[in-house]
Amino acid sequence: MAPLNEHDEGKIKILHTWIERLCDPQDNLCAGLNKTLAKRLDSSLLANSGNAQLRRRVGSVSLKGITSLDELEILEEESEDQEVDGPVNIRKNDDTIFEGNYEQGVPHGYFRHLNTFGDLEFFGCFFRGTMVGVCWRSLPGGGFLISRSWDFTDSSMIYLYPDCRTGLVGSFQGCDLKSAQPSEVISCAKSCDFILIPIMSKPKDLIYSFDPASPAVFCRSPHLPDPYESLFVEVKPSQIANAGEGLYAKIDIDVGTVISFYNGVRVRSGHDWERPTPYKMLLDETSDIDLPENMTKLENYRATLGHKVCHSFEPNSETDVFYHPRFGLIRCIATIDNIKAGEEILINYGYNLSYAPTWYKVAWAKHQKIVRGLPDWKTALFMNNIQLGSRRSSWLSDYNA
Repeated sequence: MAPLNEHDEGKIKILHTWIERLCDPQDNLCAGLNKTLAKRLDSSLLANSGNAQLRRRVGSVSLKGITSLDELEILEEESEDQEVDGPVNIRKNDDTIFEGNYEQGVPHGYFRHLNTFGDLEFFGCFFRGTMVGVCWRSLPGGGFLISRSWDFTDSSMIYLYPDCRTGLVGSFQGCDLKSAQPSEVISCAKSCDFILIPIMSKPKDLIYSFDPASPAVFCRSPHLPDPYESLFVEVKPSQIANAGEGLYAKIDIDVGTVISFYNGVRVRSGHDWERPTPYKMLLDETSDIDLPENMTKLENYRATLGHKVCHSFEPNSETDVFYHPRFGLIRCIATIDNIKAGEEILINYGYNLSYAPTWYKVAWAKHQKIVRGLPDWKTALFMNNIQLGSRRSSWLSDYNA
């Protein structure tokens, strides 16, 4: 994406470097900041903290989360959560990190919490129990929320996609958007001493709202494309014989980049919400997501495009968990190699060969023939006691050619 004239690339680079430090578990970030609190914090920072709709006053901040003053009495009954005055620096064997500072029994200073997966649960600053400036948190997959309220419920919030350039601005409730518009980072400014806040461009005239897939309504705005995904990929005929449509890179893409989203109806693992489809994919330890057949065509659904990615045993991408503020917990497509513009995006579907479709078994056998130097692909099936069954896929004949 070519930078617009109003973009301050120098400031954007400063913001990106700052975010990297924010998420760096090796950086003992808050310890250094909290050593000079007297110089950094004073009561003038509370000037804009009186908005009754924002939750800024806290009772306690701990590994279990942030509690309001109303919840403090319950918290105090749990002795393990008691905080003493002074700095807090907890680094557990599971890579959990919690840093902060208490003064006279209340949070006072900078707090950071990284969970065992490296996600930023919270970063913010408090002056004698009241949050000042904005706070940050990351979501699984790489997005960030920036809010004036510690519970991330705010009518004027920012969500940054993993590129930390593309964003949504508007009203959010926790991790889910209520009503937001697409925008772009054009610069950054200080919200409170050390904490940076992105400066966003004028929002575009599109409205996004929370739209999780369900059996009753798969998507309320099926033709409203994702602004981030639209930067990276497009749909064109696949180069794989008889595979139909495929997903292609619109620009050169670096390894490790989230490029597309795979939305679907959430179902319990091993069960089908309606009937089995070739588009069902593992979501997490307990759930799968599935895409109904009528939503696989672009004329019916294009809010996400991940379902258009084709299979290869030599993939250039893979899937991962992603929390999207529009769709909730879904899967994403992320690159595992550098990809050139115009190159087809490919993942390994990873089907179990015992009940994989015929086309997949044949593709697997063809791959085994190459990597193992077998005389023909049918030998791979025979050696692994794999039966194709009586029904052949429409393009099995292509492999017999």
